[in-house]
Amino acid sequence: MDRQTLFECLVAWINTFDLNTKCENVDDLRDGLVIAKCLNSIDPSYFTNDWISSIKIDTNDNWRLKLVNLKIISKKIIDYYSEILNNPISDFEISNLNLIETNNEVMNIDAINHLLQLVLGCAVNCERKNDFIQIIMEMSENTQHVIKIAIQDLMSKDKNMNIVKNSNSMSFDDDVNYQLKKSMNEINRLNELKDDIEQKCKCLDKQVSELQEEKMAMLSEIEKLKDKLQREDSFRNDPTNDHNMNLKLQQSIKTLQEDLYRLDSEKEKFKLLFEEAKNEKEMLMNRCIKYEQLAKEHQALKDEIDVLKHTSEKVEKLESSIETYKIKLEEMGDLKRQLRALEETNSENLGKVFQLEDEVKKVNPLKSQIEMYKKQIQELHEQILQGQMNQKKLEYEYKSVEEKYDLVLKEKERIQNEFDQIKQDYEQLNINAQVMEQSKIMDISHDQMMDGLFSSVELVNIPSEIKEKIIRLYHENKLLKNKQNDLIDERLILIQSQYEDEKQRTNDLQAKLSNIQKEKIELDCQLNDLRKKETDLLNQKQNTSQNDQLLKSKDDQINDLKSKLNQIQSQFDTEVRKSEGTIKKFEDIVKNLNAEKDEIKDQKDKEIQTKEKEINDLNEKYRVYLEKAKIVIKSLDPRNSNGNTEVQYLKNQLVEKEKQIKQLMKENERIRNSREQEEQLIASAWYKLGANLNRRTTDERISAVGNSFLSQQRSLASTSMNSNRRITGTQNVNQN
Repeated sequence: MDRQTLFECLVAWINTFDLNTKCENVDDLRDGLVIAKCLNSIDPSYFTNDWISSIKIDTNDNWRLKLVNLKIISKKIIDYYSEILNNPISDFEISNLNLIETNNEVMNIDAINHLLQLVLGCAVNCERKNDFIQIIMEMSENTQHVIKIAIQDLMSKDKNMNIVKNSNSMSFDDDVNYQLKKSMNEINRLNELKDDIEQKCKCLDKQVSELQEEKMAMLSEIEKLKDKLQREDSFRNDPTNDHNMNLKLQQSIKTLQEDLYRLDSEKEKFKLLFEEAKNEKEMLMNRCIKYEQLAKEHQALKDEIDVLKHTSEKVEKLESSIETYKIKLEEMGDLKRQLRALEETNSENLGKVFQLEDEVKKVNPLKSQIEMYKKQIQELHEQILQGQMNQKKLEYEYKSVEEKYDLVLKEKERIQNEFDQIKQDYEQLNINAQVMEQSKIMDISHDQMMDGLFSSVELVNIPSEIKEKIIRLYHENKLLKNKQNDLIDERLILIQSQYEDEKQRTNDLQAKLSNIQKEKIELDCQLNDLRKKETDLLNQKQNTSQNDQLLKSKDDQINDLKSKLNQIQSQFDTEVRKSEGTIKKFEDIVKNLNAEKDEIKDQKDKEIQTKEKEINDLNEKYRVYLEKAKIVIKSLDPRNSNGNTEVQYLKNQLVEKEKQIKQLMKENERIRNSREQEEQLIASAWYKLGANLNRRTTDERISAVGNSFLSQQRSLASTSMNSNRRITGTQNVNQN
């Protein structure tokens, strides 16, 4: 019986049902909706509307969804035969469903025919079988005959399958394994033949292309020879030579034509061989498809055997699990330990909650403290600037340079002595820092003792209220220590900035001392000039009253300047002592804070090292999983790797996970760098701000001051010179 006629008759029988659409091709039946509606009309009590709703409608060109629908229908039909008709047909061509979605028309029609035969069997054996048989009798005689043959074929196959099951139940596994091995060997042999044929085809294609190239070369040579003949005919007039040349050329043309005929014949032979190889390839491909079908059928049978084995293993596991549950009922001590662990975690969570609340409360007082520190810094700057202005005003007024020079030398020696004392104090502070570190170690040991007390078993019997109070006090103690450390860090930053400001001020004072020394030298020169002038005046006229008055006025000015210089020197000494005392205090505080800062840095470095170790452990685990995945992928058949979408999906997931890990590592490094840069920028901005404020205040005070000390001395010198000139002029007039 032809498969096409069987398909047409079965489609005509399906069109007798009340359907909204008519079926004409295989494409109309691939999605399974028409078959499901037919089954619903055959037995709506079993093939319900809820079952039809489970079938997917919008499949479009998705062959996977269509295949899922067909599998659902086939499973329901098999259940119908076994549950209602009491005629199981689980082995009737179920594996052919995959062939419905292939592009081969022969395979499609065979698979659809088998499925429609099952639907026909449901209709003929159901409760309404008389109605359906009456519908078949009303059809044409040819279709009736074909449908009867299909029903007989279905019934005969069912009987044969039952006989085979009863007779060969013992040797079934051996036959299946043997057939599977045989089919796999044939598939491998056919694949090898396929590869050999493809190589032969490639060689033939190369030979054909080479022969075509030779043919083209020969034709080009013939054309060249013809051109030469024409040229020689035009230039030569001797008939004998022409005749000989023509004979030679004709012979060469004949030989070339023979070569062309020979090459054409070889070309045709190769074409025939190529077509034969192509046909062999198609035959082998068809054989491969058949063997693959057989392998799938055998694999389905093997899967059923594995399912039965799996169920038996499950029964054994359930029995063992029952015994384990009996043992677990006796092991209640572990549950008590778990309860204790949960109580400890609860206490830790309470501590974390308290820490978070205290961190939230820290923000407001820190802001107010920062504002207070800023105001104090501004007041200190103003006080220092006022002292500097007073110092400048007093510096402009002193006169006795020799006494001042001696005092400055003495101050220099005194500063050197104080510097030596500061070094000694620095060494003592280092010793004190070591003592502080030892005390901190004792505090840490105390904290560890407290942690040991909280983790001890003796506190289990204490009431929960007392336990919560102890935990609360313990965490409050920790928070107070953390607050103290934070305040120390803030004070360290402020004191470092103030320490650097004081260093800058000391440098400014040293620069001012150097300027004062220069001014002293200039004033020495001016005093020498004045003394020379005084001696000249005394030698010239000792009795003049005007000179006496000038000398008296100069002496009075010198005495006033000496007194002012002494006052300035005393004020300068007091300010220097104050600044040195503040510097010593700042140095002590800075040293203590630096020691605490180093301890905090060490703790942070340890935490970073632990995190890096965790990251390395995770990377090692990930590499182990990658190697396992690669081994699994290699164990798969590489020829079927292109069709295995699940393996490709796993590979894509592995690649995405590698990218995510790299991105996380980059983000971790970027966050570290950004934190370090932020800390550096904050420190540099703080120092720059202090330096800029000092410069502004000094510039404003200097601009506010009018004339300097040197300008005043120069004006006095100019007035004295003018007065001397007037005196000499009057003396000359009197002499004349």
